[in-house]
Amino acid sequence: MKKNYSLFLIFLFPALLQAQPTLTSNDLPYAGLAFRLAKDSTFTDPVQGGGINANWNYNGLANNYIDTTSFAVAAGTPYAATFNGSNLSTYDPTDDSYTYYHTNSTGFYVDGFASAGGNFKFTSPQLFAPVPFTYLNTITNVARTSIDTVVPNSTGTGVYRLRVKINITSQFLADGYGTLILPNGTHNNTLRLKITETTYDSILVDTFSTYILLTSGATQVTRLRWFEPGAPVTYICGMDADSLGNTTTSSEYFLDALSLRVPEVDNRVQSPVFYPNPSSGSLNMMNPSTDPSAELSLYDESGKLIERRTIGSTPVVNLDLRSIANGIYHCNLRQGTRQQETQIIIQH
Repeated sequence: MKKNYSLFLIFLFPALLQAQPTLTSNDLPYAGLAFRLAKDSTFTDPVQGGGINANWNYNGLANNYIDTTSFAVAAGTPYAATFNGSNLSTYDPTDDSYTYYHTNSTGFYVDGFASAGGNFKFTSPQLFAPVPFTYLNTITNVARTSIDTVVPNSTGTGVYRLRVKINITSQFLADGYGTLILPNGTHNNTLRLKITETTYDSILVDTFSTYILLTSGATQVTRLRWFEPGAPVTYICGMDADSLGNTTTSSEYFLDALSLRVPEVDNRVQSPVFYPNPSSGSLNMMNPSTDPSAELSLYDESGKLIERRTIGSTPVVNLDLRSIANGIYHCNLRQGTRQQETQIIIQH
């Protein structure tokens, strides 16, 4: 009997194709999520094409250094009042700065940055990832900010009052989906977003009656972001490219993650998790405590108290231990009458 192979292939072929992924609000960051990204700051390569069931192979990316991102509740952070619309924040101990974000039914937005040196706040926030979003969807976001400053005049006898206006127009296109191969593994059914980002900046001077334009300019960059909807950490790779989107200039990719969004199955006390461990001094602690009076104490090997603080139920606690000597230290987390001890290693 003659076999109908063509009919067999018609039914088989759809099974070989990946389902079209959709980025949804369930894929956005939340307080208690922490992950590490490997950075390849020297990566240069032609941008690989998009389309249906693409196969992006970036197995050769290097790991020049590691960047840790820990999302915490914005409320209670030092600059929360300035960013009262934000529901998430991250902390960078290298420059003692905070970044503020908010999520809603349309996406994940960057609201601005703050440190002791000053604040940078978007009056219209910058979109990082739109939702819901799927293959061939498009959207345009315009982020705006205005900064007033003063600079000395040429004689040193007075100042110029300047206003810097920045508009960032980002055009999002989901230009492909398929398999993404990274040095630490293969990710199936990923969605790639191609973002053409144009920054317009203008400098104006205050004449006491009005502002007059001094200079203006524009720069453009292309950003590529891969997302794996449904994964514990959805953002798994990002690359910057030239203005035309032809050649990549740098990259970052997902290594691993920790999450506090895990239901407790019994009444056992969970231990804190520190990362990276060993550490050069800047590290984070995933805090399992729900006790507002929870206290963290750090001891050296001789039992000498190095630091003690109340951490409450803050999901991620940032520790700056760069000033202490190399060695093994013991961290004690006390919640009422319960306590857990974890060992960390400082290695500058």
